[in-house]
Amino acid sequence: MIELKWTPQDDIEELRDELADLKARYDTNDPTEFNEWAYWADMNMANLPTADIPDDADTSYPIWAMDNDGYCLVGEDADGIEYIDDIIEQQEG
Repeated sequence: MIELKWTPQDDIEELRDELADLKARYDTNDPTEFNEWAYWADMNMANLPTADIPDDADTSYPIWAMDNDGYCLVGEDADGIEYIDDIIEQQEG
């Protein structure tokens, strides 16, 4: 079973790295292992632990999670990091 160690008290870079490490553990050439990762990702990516994301932030950006300092894991592949105030400013502009 796949379990994350990251919490919003940690730096968002740690979550990005932990997700990359988890994905790398699975052999994408082996359908069984890839399906286990894909199932976990489908069920859990939208439910990652996160600090409260402000209501005025459009999470469909997508914003996957935010640490307590306001840094967010973003992007289709959940591999980008942006500051929440910058995201909101871009959305408003």
